[in-house]
Amino acid sequence: MLHVVRRQKRLHDRPVDLPRLGCGLGPVLATGCDARHLRTVPRFFLHIFDNKELSDLEGHECATVAAARNRAIAEARELAAADVKSGHLNLGHRIVVKDEYGDVLFVVTFRDAVSISY
Repeated sequence: MLHVVRRQKRLHDRPVDLPRLGCGLGPVLATGCDARHLRTVPRFFLHIFDNKELSDLEGHECATVAAARNRAIAEARELAAADVKSGHLNLGHRIVVKDEYGDVLFVVTFRDAVSISY
């Protein structure tokens, strides 16, 4: 017998129907796997604030917050390199990293991404 359990997802704040097996197992996905045994990779959104604002609508899957920080630093370095090639660099430009709920986790400025020596 298949029952449907109403669950509230924070991401969209709307109920989502998840089937539940009558034998007491957790929610079952379309693949037939018990959802409690699946581990999803978190998605982080890297919003760029340089000469214009670019919102990351798709996000990036990173295993940890540290991996997301490394990704943001790498992105900042690429953007800074492109700026230098065009003849200018604003060290105040930044990448704001948010989690899948829209909460700001940290900010990486171009200054944070490079070391400058004279």
